[in-house]
Amino acid sequence: CPRRPTASSMIIGAFNLSYAVFLFLELMHRTMDVPRRALLLSYCVVVAAALVPAIFVMPDKPFTGKKKKTEAEKLLQGAPSPPGQSSPQAAAATLAVGRTRRTTLITVLLHEAPLHHQVVSSPFIALLVWTTIAMFWMNFYIGTVASRLGHGGSVHIVGAKHREQFIELFNLISPAGVLFLPVIGHIFDKVSFSLGLMVTTTLGFLFAVLLLIPSESTLVCAWVAYTLFRNCAFASLFSSLTHYLGFQNLGVLVGLTLLVSGCVSMLQPLIIRLIDLDLDGMYIYVNYFQLGSFACLFFFPVWAFFRERHMKRTGEEHEVTIAVEH
Repeated sequence: CPRRPTASSMIIGAFNLSYAVFLFLELMHRTMDVPRRALLLSYCVVVAAALVPAIFVMPDKPFTGKKKKTEAEKLLQGAPSPPGQSSPQAAAATLAVGRTRRTTLITVLLHEAPLHHQVVSSPFIALLVWTTIAMFWMNFYIGTVASRLGHGGSVHIVGAKHREQFIELFNLISPAGVLFLPVIGHIFDKVSFSLGLMVTTTLGFLFAVLLLIPSESTLVCAWVAYTLFRNCAFASLFSSLTHYLGFQNLGVLVGLTLLVSGCVSMLQPLIIRLIDLDLDGMYIYVNYFQLGSFACLFFFPVWAFFRERHMKRTGEEHEVTIAVEH
């Protein structure tokens, strides 16, 4: 489908927009004096009711199209190699091994390769490093935004009296980033993946730069850049995985990426403790380190750009050579 990134961006947007449900519930509590307990119980009823049709609507088996298997795919599944000429995606060479076994080297498209070959491929490793760094700082900031406004330099920017108002403003700005998702999806679809990754990374870098400028207006601008970056980062993750590695192992690859990112993010409590104890709550030093980390993220869009240029110039595709014994 030529519009996969736009479709996935819209789905991710709906997922991120669910955050606004709790803002709506809080608004009802404050304006209509509805107890939070009643609101949350009502929400649980809606979720439980949605589960029933989901059981019948969601597919219980992987999608299998009517695409004819290539010669390379048949070899990967253990079929004997056919005599005569091989297809462009199939064997590059056949090596004799003993009397009864032989190894066939086949070149397949990366999205058709087995899982372990996709995991060690350069596109996945680059995306894994990029996502791990990006999600670490996304989760770190959203978990520390309240304490940032109560410690160190931020409390002098907004003032202690306006702290609660600014926290509420951040909560209002956070879901608004979904409005940019159709734009980033269009860039991935119609322009290039490298440009989409560059726009996403630039938003993250801009967020880190604005945090270093001590004023109320730049703090709000930093929050806008943050929510745009946060939403675009998820769109970049899913779009890049399907673009480079296809849908064959998408669930496993997404799970592995989020698992690694989550394990690295477990360092956040330790960092926060060090900030509170050793730096007296001053996040300015962390902001400088964050800026350097975001600068390093530019490696992925630059890598993707030169890879795209090479593929256009040579006509090559994302391929991998695999040794199959039979």
